[in-house]
Amino acid sequence: MEHIRVNRAGLTLAVVLAGLHLIWVMLVAVGAAQPLLDFVFRIHMMEADAAVSEFAFGPAAMLLLVTAGVGYVSGAALAAIWNLLGYAEAFFAKQHPLPGMGKPAGMS
Repeated sequence: MEHIRVNRAGLTLAVVLAGLHLIWVMLVAVGAAQPLLDFVFRIHMMEADAAVSEFAFGPAAMLLLVTAGVGYVSGAALAAIWNLLGYAEAFFAKQHPLPGMGKPAGMS
């Protein structure tokens, strides 16, 4: 398994999640969020009296910061778990190699 840089994975997911929420913030700012929300509810066969509030900078900034933080922590955690599984795989392959596998990458 290929090693993943924990910080890079965290930053990548932070940018993706914050970017998606930035699109939402821009839709709220221009007044186009309510029709989108109504459409999403409709295609999920849901009925709810959800109304989009008018744009406010403080909550918008908080939304972007929180989603970036959640994205960073999630991406870093997933990368760390991936790397741990890779180390475990290499360890067990070294201890009990399967026929025809040879030595795992990075093990001497």
